[in-house]
Amino acid sequence: MATRPSDLEVKAPRASCNRSVGSYLRFRLVPYGKIGKAALKAGMLLLDRKLGLARTFSDMSVQFRKFISPELIHGPGSRRWLDRVAVNMGLKRVCLITDKGVRQAGWVDQAVAQLIAAEIACVIFDGIQPNPRPQQVRDGVATYLSGDCDGIIAIGGGSVIDVAKGVAIMVSSGGDIMDFIGVDTVRMPCPPLICCPTTAGSSADVSPFAVINDEENGLKQIIFSKAIIPDVSLVDPETTNTLSQELIAETAMDALSHAMEALVSTAGSDLTRVHALRAIDLLTTFLPLRLRDRTNAEACQAVMEASLHAGLAFSNAGLGLVHAIAHTLGGMLDLPHGQCNAVILPEVVDFNYATCPELYQLAAKVMGCEPSQQALVDHLRGMQSQAMPGIQGLMADEYLQHLPRMIDNALSDLCLVTNPRQPAREDMEVLYRRLIRV
Repeated sequence: MATRPSDLEVKAPRASCNRSVGSYLRFRLVPYGKIGKAALKAGMLLLDRKLGLARTFSDMSVQFRKFISPELIHGPGSRRWLDRVAVNMGLKRVCLITDKGVRQAGWVDQAVAQLIAAEIACVIFDGIQPNPRPQQVRDGVATYLSGDCDGIIAIGGGSVIDVAKGVAIMVSSGGDIMDFIGVDTVRMPCPPLICCPTTAGSSADVSPFAVINDEENGLKQIIFSKAIIPDVSLVDPETTNTLSQELIAETAMDALSHAMEALVSTAGSDLTRVHALRAIDLLTTFLPLRLRDRTNAEACQAVMEASLHAGLAFSNAGLGLVHAIAHTLGGMLDLPHGQCNAVILPEVVDFNYATCPELYQLAAKVMGCEPSQQALVDHLRGMQSQAMPGIQGLMADEYLQHLPRMIDNALSDLCLVTNPRQPAREDMEVLYRRLIRV
């Protein structure tokens, strides 16, 4: 028998310093009385047994979650749908946001030709660098306004798409991009945003996150809002064929960290875990082949698909301590994000493992290693060293002077809210010191 509305109570999530992550990712419905309890318990336990997961029903509560995603067109050649998507959205003048590297690779010229053929005018902004700064967003807004645009197309990696999201926020809501740092701060609908990712890792094309490098405070600032989820993402693995091997490795390790953190997130669900495990499986199987043979189309598509699965997982489950630390290193030292994640991931898995061993054992089984703490940590270190040989650490000794500030920033990072184990300050110091170059 279905539970009647009068039998349900919606409980607000527990307040925190980053108050609304829980309200964004989940809400709790608690059935009262005897109606439906046995059926709910039996059904959920059956699903968990099939997935090999454990669940307790001590409080008889059931988690119901939203699952957010843009419209997805994926597979080889999907970028060629750009003109049809733009026409269907009624766009007449678009601001195409990219970077100089993507432009030199030829992907922008292809897109512009499609738009011209569809009689859609286009202005281009390509003044973006990795770990984008607030001024780059402001410059993009100036380009959008000067072109009297009615929509945005982002062709590039995570930095390009983050800037495109920032431009969308400012042209619809006014103010400055730094006014929107935090959770659910974007109140006005954004202009249409179409993304064509050219890296397999950031998953910014499917996420509600935008990350801006705050140079004044030495950290990456996060904007988290459903309003900035792109409308359409054209996920075409062929766009990654022009990447260097180094960038393929860094972005793929970023995808792996997304999947591993989403798998054990406290806001995770059966659906997000399915996506996370699929991403881990694909990366374990195909990343070595992708790095050995950049012409292998199957490996190229599999790694791009892994990035998509990982993005859907963390967009709906949240991230964790890996990203909290990586944001401080990227902000303070301007290091590549994927490189930071790759080195930090084994250390954080080692730290978290005792809190959620069953989920990490699932990851270990998918990776084909022994389902034990040390075996999984060693396997992740092996993947990192294979993908990025020669990188044995991130910080030089002289950066220890910034350690108290970086720890402060990491402990207040939005991503830490959904980490399965909350670190004390002394835990953070140990983790950071493990990142010193040897």
